[in-house]
Amino acid sequence: MELRQPWVLVPAVAGVLVLVGVLWLVLGRRRRTGTVALANTELLRRLPEFLAAVRRHRLRETAVAVLALAVAAAAVVGAARPVERQVLQRSQDNRDIVLCLDVSGSMIDVDAQLIDTFSRLAEGFRGERLSLVIFNSTAVPVFPLTDDYDFVTAQLARARDALQTLDPEDSFFAGTLNGDGSSLIGDGLATCARSFDHPELQRTRSIVLATDNEAAGRSLFSLPEAGQLAQREQVQVYGINPSDSPASSPAREMRSVVTATGGLYYALGDDGAVPQILEQVTRREGSRIPATPQVVTTDQPTTQVVLAGAALLALLLVRRLRWRRGSS
Repeated sequence: MELRQPWVLVPAVAGVLVLVGVLWLVLGRRRRTGTVALANTELLRRLPEFLAAVRRHRLRETAVAVLALAVAAAAVVGAARPVERQVLQRSQDNRDIVLCLDVSGSMIDVDAQLIDTFSRLAEGFRGERLSLVIFNSTAVPVFPLTDDYDFVTAQLARARDALQTLDPEDSFFAGTLNGDGSSLIGDGLATCARSFDHPELQRTRSIVLATDNEAAGRSLFSLPEAGQLAQREQVQVYGINPSDSPASSPAREMRSVVTATGGLYYALGDDGAVPQILEQVTRREGSRIPATPQVVTTDQPTTQVVLAGAALLALLLVRRLRWRRGSS
């Protein structure tokens, strides 16, 4: 048990010490000034009834003092707000989704719109872990897999701002131009496929790939090779293409690669993309993994309230018995 407001104990203890000091002085003065000379009291003090009365008086006064102290102590500790902290380690059935975004020059005009699509996807998930990876000539993770949706929302808003302003000094793009060429789609998809944690566990993994598949340079992985890597890792790829056209060879290649993994292919602006991706991803069986530990703090005033109430009732009972005995 902890105290949320331990500083309350300092003035309380100081007040008790001051009160004890004042009572000591007052009672000491009364003993010195209230003495009355009375002869021949030795016989009275030896009487059994007198001795019994003195013992009862001392016992009652001691009980009153102890009970009053218990009431005060319980009240002070209660005012300090005792709390209990628990670390809850829960598990949940969920899935892992990597949002994989091409930020090359040919995508600049639509990237902010794609981030909006990612944001709508994030709003539709419940408990799934999300990650964002951006790529040009090299791929960079913006944030790792997490189920902290406030953090995801903030990071996607930051990404949208960066993609709208296109400030070359913005750290958002750092590391995306470390390779030769640009828009190396295969390398980007391969990096996204390898960005899932706990590869030893059977997990439900998906990638939402947003690109026009217009590569400009020599990549380590071609898009079909990256798609085969995703298949071996049992990762489904969902493609969103802002340059979709039935006559486009890159678009046909992208459609073939993503559907071969069990995923779906959409043109940017397709109204069915977000709800269908959500349905397909959540339809797959989730895997049970430990959720983010949570520290829960709860007030625990019960003990102090019960103790103070019991002590107060006992104090009133002792005082009442004393009054009745005195009146009789």
